[in-house]
Amino acid sequence: QILRQIIAHTDHEKFKVTVISTERLVVRPLEYPFANYLSESSRLRAKQTIEVFEKMGVHVALIEGDVTYRQTIDNTVKLLDKLQVDIAVFHGHDEVNTVSSYFSDVPIRVLFDHGSWPAFPAFDFAILSSQEAYQKACKDHLLQGLESCVLDFCVYAKAQWQGEPFSKKELGARDDSFIMTTISNHLDSRLSVQMCQAIGEILKRCPKAYYMPIGNVQNPEKLRARFEPYGVNERVVFLGSKPNPSQYARSMHLYLNEFPFGSGLAMLDAMAAGCPVVSMHDPEGPLQASYAGTYFGKEWVIKSCKKEDYVDLACQLTQDPALYRKWSEQATKQYEIHADVKAYTKAFEAILVLLLRNYNSKY
Repeated sequence: QILRQIIAHTDHEKFKVTVISTERLVVRPLEYPFANYLSESSRLRAKQTIEVFEKMGVHVALIEGDVTYRQTIDNTVKLLDKLQVDIAVFHGHDEVNTVSSYFSDVPIRVLFDHGSWPAFPAFDFAILSSQEAYQKACKDHLLQGLESCVLDFCVYAKAQWQGEPFSKKELGARDDSFIMTTISNHLDSRLSVQMCQAIGEILKRCPKAYYMPIGNVQNPEKLRARFEPYGVNERVVFLGSKPNPSQYARSMHLYLNEFPFGSGLAMLDAMAAGCPVVSMHDPEGPLQASYAGTYFGKEWVIKSCKKEDYVDLACQLTQDPALYRKWSEQATKQYEIHADVKAYTKAFEAILVLLLRNYNSKY
């Protein structure tokens, strides 16, 4: 979503843009062990996105058919050199990105923050997603000589909206229901045992509540079994992966952020629809666990990190209309702060221009 927005608003007279997908999560038959999470080819799962990019004149290169990570890294480095790239922005520091960056001759190699940090120096600069990310990673940056700046994510989620919200009946819920959701591409791993226990307790205490997470579930039987002890499975509905999650969030009332890990941009999809966010906030935990404080507000998160407090807050929001209105207004207000994608893209471009000027002045 961030990538689509940046490309849509980029000054294409100033920047010649190429998108490279290393297909990191596809099966590589000569690697062992296989990754815990595997994905089908981007040609299948991102067909429409690729078509949109190419209509805009943006070349999309997929590094396909490799049987080892080494082959993918070699082919990525060769492509970067062939394209004579001036600035390469790597989304996250997975093994392919980190090693490709390290061995490439690209003059400026930028790490686009995805919540964690490389184990060894491979990048020249980092664009961080929050002030909390800067505070947590500052020491590592000094050790690695990695300069950085902060650029909070922005998402215009309403671009996904249709004329009207879906009815509760269309989603499979009663007319008087209170619908809760979570949005993630990794629900199997993000919905931890503790998280499912909390959801089960909320549903048990709130008979009108439904839980309808959005995203692919690879093993629905295993995940559903976590709710069986609470007798609420008829009110747990896996909606599957959707290209327009914010449109679905318009029909829902509450966003349950995962713990202990948490998520980031998906909260903005829900906040656009006025959904309050229930989230833990562990300043010592993974960076993703702090995004709710960044986007929804630090005074609106559960700092105790106790499951009981998480359940109590969710139940209060289902049962107290005045409290719910207050939290819904907070969601809308905070979403608007993070919805100016044109300004975000201009700021992103300005960072790259400054990096290029500094590089040219040195060399």
